[in-house]
Amino acid sequence: MQSDKERNEEDKAKDELIQLTYAEIKEKIVQRTVQYKPDYEGIVHNVIRELKYQDKEYQGFIEKHERELLELFAPNMGVRSTGENVQLHNIRSLKCAITDFYRIYIILEKNGFSDVERWLYAFTRYVIAYKAGVKADFNRNYMLKAIEEWLLHGNWDEEQLQYEIKERIEREKAKKPTDLLRVNRIMDLDEEDVNNGFPELIELAYSGKLTLDEYVNLIQNSVWARQYKFKFPNKIEWGKIREGIAGRINQLKEEQPEGQQIYTCISKENESLFDKEEWKTYLLIDEFREGNTLLFCRNRKIYIDGMGKDPLETLYICQNNRFNAFDDEMASATVKAFERCNNAEKCRFPGYFERIWENWHVIAEIDKKNTQQGFQILLKKLEELKNELLESNKVFSIAHTEVFIQNVQKLLEKNSL
Repeated sequence: MQSDKERNEEDKAKDELIQLTYAEIKEKIVQRTVQYKPDYEGIVHNVIRELKYQDKEYQGFIEKHERELLELFAPNMGVRSTGENVQLHNIRSLKCAITDFYRIYIILEKNGFSDVERWLYAFTRYVIAYKAGVKADFNRNYMLKAIEEWLLHGNWDEEQLQYEIKERIEREKAKKPTDLLRVNRIMDLDEEDVNNGFPELIELAYSGKLTLDEYVNLIQNSVWARQYKFKFPNKIEWGKIREGIAGRINQLKEEQPEGQQIYTCISKENESLFDKEEWKTYLLIDEFREGNTLLFCRNRKIYIDGMGKDPLETLYICQNNRFNAFDDEMASATVKAFERCNNAEKCRFPGYFERIWENWHVIAEIDKKNTQQGFQILLKKLEELKNELLESNKVFSIAHTEVFIQNVQKLLEKNSL
């Protein structure tokens, strides 16, 4: 029988033999390491082929630019992040980018853009990089703030996007030096264009013939000129600029601008970049836009336009709107709308109207004199309407008109409370 010592020596020898054999096998078999490289071309092709598209035109557009999309997945397209080369090979991100870009594609096509594929390329790079948590390397000429806001925060604002696209189109259409200077930063233009266009631009500014956005651009260009040590051919007289802005604001009040307007603004954080005259001039624009004046103008237009289309719906909507006056034009529009209504609508009209104006006498911003005059005009016109109805013996219409007259009288009496 083997002793314990002999058995231990035999087991040790077997272990050494096993280790030696494994080493020899490894040396003979593992001669090279094969790195797996995905078939990116096939993957991208299949992704594009299998996606469900919103329409055939968009599908054709994507298929046409398959090669550009493939480049995003090529090995040499990596980007640096924390010292390591990160490959952007996220297939799900590619699918998301292609699907989401359709919204932008439709708008760009409607606006006649001839380089939509460049927007696709920049958009896709941005989406893939963002999903991978790395900094995107893309052409900013084909990215807008509204698109970034959508990608980063999920806020889709088509009105903002349309506004930025309109700005882009206007910049591209601008040919005359003055027009170029209206919408561009001075450092993006040739010095010759700035010098040739500025004298006419400044005269337009003094006479109130620029848009408020163009005034903001002029103020910003004054800052850029100082930073680049560029001297304009004419000195800017900021008092005259403010007079021009005031004229433009008065014009906007008369035009009664429609709906929610998108516009260029300057962050208060950048105030230190502006001198006192520049910032004072900008605040004239900012206070008009951010204050109540523009809001009141918009609501007034909603009321007057609505009276000519759907009076009861307009009265219902306007119960939540703020006004600073009920003027003679609103009074005339109200009577005309009431006269056109059928009896069922006439019955509800006075109550809806009263809900809008029942607290007018305690509204801080209200122009009491103008509003009282507006109610008096409304009352007079309603009484004239009642007399016409009496002649034609319109019993029900007369009754509804009398209720309306009583309501307006109550509103007038509130001013003496």
